Amino acid sequence: MRLPTLNVVILLSAFALGCGDRSANTANADSAAQPNVVDSVATPASTPASSPAQWQLTEEGLGPLHAGMTLEQARAVVPGAFTIPNASPDDALCSYATWTAQPPWTSVMVTDGVIARVEVDATSIRTAAGAGVGDSEARIDSLYPGRVRRMPHKYTDGRYLIVLATPPRDTMFRFVFETDGHRVTTMRAGRYPAVQWVEGCA
Repeated sequence: MRLPTLNVVILLSAFALGCGDRSANTANADSAAQPNVVDSVATPASTPASSPAQWQLTEEGLGPLHAGMTLEQARAVVPGAFTIPNASPDDALCSYATWTAQPPWTSVMVTDGVIARVEVDATSIRTAAGAGVGDSEARIDSLYPGRVRRMPHKYTDGRYLIVLATPPRDTMFRFVFETDGHRVTTMRAGRYPAVQWVEGCA
């Protein structure tokens, strides 16, 4: 009678061990399948690097959108529709384009069907050197040492701070930082002479 009793004990022990292993494996599988909630909440989704809101202003333009591009070339490098709204024969020489993902407070000038310049009033968009709207004239001087040309503003006591691209790049491309005499109020980039027109398409 002792032998069967011993067998029953062994069988019951093996069954208990098997259930314990299966429960542990199931728990491990469940925890692996569940997302790390703490991490997902603590790490917000970042804006894609290709977002136009993150593009930098260069002497040639904004991100991949460069002065000298045709409308077809521009449409190939910007997300969304790129159009000239309410175009008329009077707009043939100079007009402003709009596009779906266009960052706020930016404008794209088109002359004769070609991108001429990009205008920026947003403080969030900066140049590769870090210059932007709101900066002091002294900061522009420090970011572009020996490269800043000054011209008096046509309508205010401010100035136009002009920074040409450096060779071997085409020096016809340049920045124009418009100031109130102290700080940058707007900036633009593109190709001369359109980039230095003080009245836009007017």
